[in-house]
Amino acid sequence: MIGAIIGAAAGLGSTIYGVAQQRKAARKQEQELAKQRAANEAWYNRSYYQDYMNTVEAQNAVKRYRDAWAEQAQQARARQAITGGTPEQAQAVAEAGGEAMGDMMGNLAAQGQQNRQAIDAQKLAVDTNVSQQQMAIEEQRQQAAANLVNNGINVATSALQSMDPKAKVASSLQLTLIQLLKVS
Repeated sequence: MIGAIIGAAAGLGSTIYGVAQQRKAARKQEQELAKQRAANEAWYNRSYYQDYMNTVEAQNAVKRYRDAWAEQAQQARARQAITGGTPEQAQAVAEAGGEAMGDMMGNLAAQGQQNRQAIDAQKLAVDTNVSQQQMAIEEQRQQAAANLVNNGINVATSALQSMDPKAKVASSLQLTLIQLLKVS
């Protein structure tokens, strides 16, 4: 009888220890998830609110266009000097270059908007992943608690049965406790 009680207590003790270890691991996972959330939020704020026109990509596009436009304007002036073009022709070349520059800036603005949409989608994906990980941690906690209660019930019924193996009190108690768990 004493051996059964000691064995039951040892089983319950190991279960409690296992639950404590699981909780410790869950806290560590939650800390890591909090770091991940903070890093994702910092990345999002830095990326989403950045002026796309100040990105290296946009600055390079503007520089390439200005260089090409300067070269075209120089060639137009040289042609005008050689062929005797009119000032109106030179003005038309300049206006065409200005229109092209406006179109390019509009395209860069549209690219910036697409970039923001991609950033939103990526942030949503990371947030969803973190939330799913958090739910998994909660499920593990609930399972550990249920296992602890179940092991406690088993220990109690084993102890009762070891005191009086013929009594039906232990199995009746176990069924009652299990039914209460299912209801709650």
